[in-house]
Amino acid sequence: MKRFVFFALLAVAVMTAVSRNPKYYLYFDKVFISGSGEENSKPGTGCIIVYDNLDVVFEGSASGMGSFKVDFNVKYASDIFDGTYMSMSSAHDDENNQRIMFDSKGAYAYYWDTRGNSDISYSLKSTDEERNSATASAILESFNNRTGLFVNFKSVKDIELPLKVDGYTSDFNVNIPSGVYEKSYSVRTKSGKMVNETRFKDFEVSSDSYWAKIDFKTDAAFSLKAEANTTGYTRKANITVESGGVKTIMTVTQPSEVARIKQVWVDHNKFSGFVKGMKIHVKFETYNMRGVSGACSAYFFFDDGRRLMDYNKNYYTFDGQVCCYDTFIPPYENTTYNDFELFMPYAELHLGGPSNCMFIVELKINGQAVQSEPVYFQFY
Repeated sequence: MKRFVFFALLAVAVMTAVSRNPKYYLYFDKVFISGSGEENSKPGTGCIIVYDNLDVVFEGSASGMGSFKVDFNVKYASDIFDGTYMSMSSAHDDENNQRIMFDSKGAYAYYWDTRGNSDISYSLKSTDEERNSATASAILESFNNRTGLFVNFKSVKDIELPLKVDGYTSDFNVNIPSGVYEKSYSVRTKSGKMVNETRFKDFEVSSDSYWAKIDFKTDAAFSLKAEANTTGYTRKANITVESGGVKTIMTVTQPSEVARIKQVWVDHNKFSGFVKGMKIHVKFETYNMRGVSGACSAYFFFDDGRRLMDYNKNYYTFDGQVCCYDTFIPPYENTTYNDFELFMPYAELHLGGPSNCMFIVELKINGQAVQSEPVYFQFY
């Protein structure tokens, strides 16, 4: 009796070890090894077998190119590119897994291995593009509708909440600059068990503030446009995104703008006493900064972005860049400077010959900095 029980248990163990049955076959007659270019392909034989336990075998061989056989168990899958391709992977980490991807007709398949430092790629192609079409479509349909092999299958994306805004699945905060601001935020939604990252049409988005508006909305994103904040205080707006009864609130925080550069222009070959140089004119405004000391500076560069460096410590920053500046104290709550002047002697640019250069004007006040666009000039 004991011997019978032992053999019975052994039989069960053997049956368990081999209990997988092929469910789908995809056949190919061109083989690629370590590359997917048509010029590297060879006539051969290849096959993908998907088993009922979600084991997958990817194999092929071609004369002069050798053979390969890959066998792994699917841990997650997704149909991507609007359902055109399906991807089956062995691990949750995209940087360390095995993956097979094939198109919706099954005419082309690709395998790569990213585990460790591996750099292995195999590809298969069928010259008869309709040969595997029914099988590939059946696999995709099974996955999308969670039937057959995928009836209880959980992909990584199924675990996520059904609404993701800018990568967040719950309420979150965004800090934006004080000036005019515009940015698009991505939205991903899912309905039921369908996993298709290109179907984004079922969300609504709204703002509770006049200064932060939804500029436009697409199937996959919305654009937020905020006005410059000249109120003198930090303000907040709530952007609400809703889908399928799930709500995510993005709280936008914007500090008050302290200054804004309106215009910069320059007059060349001017003199300050007996010193020849350039006279820089800046038109700017300050907001809610009465009596607060500020500085207006011009920083100099070559036109490719390299800094001009000082050599005599006359016109320079603490880290040695060529610079000129002057200070100001706004006399009113909101003050406009129509023509604030800076003077930069040519000799203090320390240029040995003709050069293409630029400068950037920066206002610093109350711990905040505002910069202009680059102003380009030629030095002779």
